[in-house]
Amino acid sequence: MSLGGNALWYDLRNLNCQCSFNCNKNLSGNLTNYAIFLEKKYGTGILQELDRLYRTYKMWTREELLEKIAWFEKELENMVY
Repeated sequence: MSLGGNALWYDLRNLNCQCSFNCNKNLSGNLTNYAIFLEKKYGTGILQELDRLYRTYKMWTREELLEKIAWFEKELENMVY
């Protein structure tokens, strides 16, 4: 199983909730409806962009990764539980 290119790993456009256990487990992600949702949310071309990133390998620098960590830590602090 391939995880794809690591250029997609931190792209939050590819991180979305789905309706239920049924979509995620029984329907294997319900990909058709998920694709429709992505196009509505982000516009035409998002599927091609995410696919391009999925196929792209990126050499993350230490600075880039530290920036990602800091950003995610800040976002987590602002989350309401």
